Amino acid sequence: MTLPILYSFRRCPYAMRARMVLLHSKIQCEIREI
Repeated sequence: MTLPILYSFRRCPYAMRARMVLLHSKIQCEIREI
């Protein structure tokens, strides 16, 4: 099974919020910085 991919931008506040929620809820995903 492949992990979902989160395309993220390091300085974007919405991307920061999404990463924090994923880490807090222990959802595994692959994060790709753009």
